[in-house]
Amino acid sequence: MKHLFILLFLCQGILAQAQTRLSEMPWHERDSIITAKVKRFFNEEKSRNYDDCVTIIRQRDNDMYNINWVAVAYDSKASQKGVWRTDVPSDSYLYDVRLYGERMIFGGDYVNRLVATALLDENLDVLMTSMTDDCTLYWYKYDMNDRVTGVFDHPTRRPTKYKRPTDEQLHSDEYAWGKSIASLSKDERIRVLTGIAFNALQMLDGFDRKEAVLYSVISESTFKFIGHYWLPEKELDVRPSEVPRGMSPDDIYHRVEIYWDKARRVGYETSRVAVVYITDKDHRAFLVRRNKMKDAPPLLD
Repeated sequence: MKHLFILLFLCQGILAQAQTRLSEMPWHERDSIITAKVKRFFNEEKSRNYDDCVTIIRQRDNDMYNINWVAVAYDSKASQKGVWRTDVPSDSYLYDVRLYGERMIFGGDYVNRLVATALLDENLDVLMTSMTDDCTLYWYKYDMNDRVTGVFDHPTRRPTKYKRPTDEQLHSDEYAWGKSIASLSKDERIRVLTGIAFNALQMLDGFDRKEAVLYSVISESTFKFIGHYWLPEKELDVRPSEVPRGMSPDDIYHRVEIYWDKARRVGYETSRVAVVYITDKDHRAFLVRRNKMKDAPPLLD
């Protein structure tokens, strides 16, 4: 009877683990599972051995195609032809995987570079890959013309009017001060990160706007790359020199793309005004990359 109880307990533990969403796992565990899946896929399906490669993984919300004026910043064809099947908005997450390694180039020299990429969903299905040798080869699970129409008619998430939070508000319970942002629910995480990013931007178009209708696209990764000094900086989200002091390779950062409904009217090429990078543990906006404007900003009522 005792052995039966132990066996039942172990089975329940295994079942619970199998039911755990990839996004709910600790980063090191998630990283390990995704890395094993991707390398096995390349080995078995593409006859490529990338066992010696380092993987850098970014988890991103799959809701960039909810709103028409946001979607066209990613794909100008989305309005007319619909959304590529993989990008149809979902509560599940997508995983961008980059593999880096040492490879021989023309002339016989060896360099460290990006050798392959993969996009996975939360079920660990590989949706697309790229492999770079003398040229880059692409593979897609779905035909690129396999598009879904009507997506913008029923968005799962909408733009929100945000008031710029003060520094005092950001350091309060209202903005989960002292908590890991990654541990918050998706809605709370979006609200908190968008508020931090809005505060960091200061100005959207040369003017100090106190409120704006914004839509943010969120992703997260870790500072794992700072443990691999040889990785090519131009292929990374953040350069090692831009990482705040005190961060370790296991610490999480968030990437927040900010879209503004009036951006194109004031001279931006797309509705995206900036990308803001935010540390998870101390809520610090440590890097802001603003999109360029085509012209000097006009006055906007």
